[in-house]
Amino acid sequence: MMESHTRYASHFLLLPGYGYLKQMAVELAGGRVKRIFPLMHECEDTVWLPGLIALPDADEWYRMSEEPCTIQPLFQVPLLPWLGDLPSSVASTLIHRMACHVTPFDLILLQPVDGTRHRLLP
Repeated sequence: MMESHTRYASHFLLLPGYGYLKQMAVELAGGRVKRIFPLMHECEDTVWLPGLIALPDADEWYRMSEEPCTIQPLFQVPLLPWLGDLPSSVASTLIHRMACHVTPFDLILLQPVDGTRHRLLP
């Protein structure tokens, strides 16, 4: 039986409305974000997903699923350093966010490319 993973890491993590964080990991519980942390070294039971992991809320996920042409503003946010603590307004919303893998993704321009797909992580 295959073990289900609850930790995923990627080149970038996108917190809509906040920004991109480089080389971060996300831990999921019950399909929702439990915590995020920097990927400083290889972590046990962590799946590497090339590209981007986005953490949309339910409304943003709906827009990504139903209206792909309207998601572009979701990706127009700055690249930010990891400072150890998220602003409380962002941290308090993590438990309401889902995680989705966005691929292929232009890692230089930080935007989707032609044929980009997204899938919800379990």
